[in-house]
Amino acid sequence: MKKILTISIALFLFSSLSFGQMSNTAIGLNGTFSIPIGDFNDVAKMGYGVSGSFFYNLSDFFQFTGTVGYLSWGGDKIEIGNTSIEAIEPATSIPILVGARYYLDDKELNPYLSGELGLHIFKSAATQTTDNGIELPKVKGDSNPYLGFGFGGGFVYELSNDIKVDGNLQYNIINAEEAIGHFALEIGFIVGI
Repeated sequence: MKKILTISIALFLFSSLSFGQMSNTAIGLNGTFSIPIGDFNDVAKMGYGVSGSFFYNLSDFFQFTGTVGYLSWGGDKIEIGNTSIEAIEPATSIPILVGARYYLDDKELNPYLSGELGLHIFKSAATQTTDNGIELPKVKGDSNPYLGFGFGGGFVYELSNDIKVDGNLQYNIINAEEAIGHFALEIGFIVGI
């Protein structure tokens, strides 16, 4: 219930802001492929998700961003001797982020640098441990909010004045008990409102 309330409040704030300056605002929808790295790569497989973004132009080259999304990573099976630990439910994250983009050019194909900071509501994977063929009780995943940040870059290709294709690659860190790192490749559309 907390997750739904948090997402609803964030969407309400973003939509309220969007009606203030119609000529400087846009919304976007992206599909995401996430590649776990570091220690997170040992327990998680490639992840997938979606995100919705709000954009507000502060100048011709500088843009404020707000993003809400959902990511899910499949689990791996770890075997140590006669003991195995298998993820039976995926790890998930609901990022609620604010950030900025700095555009390097003002052409049809427009590259940019980006950074984001915010809250990740992260749920660890539920696991099943088997020791010498005997299944131990299942362990449910814990859900906690963590601070996270990301930085990267991408490009925007202008199809028309109000519709653009957006693609980016971002390195993300979720500051949990043990840092969770992943690369996110996002591809989607931006529509002016």
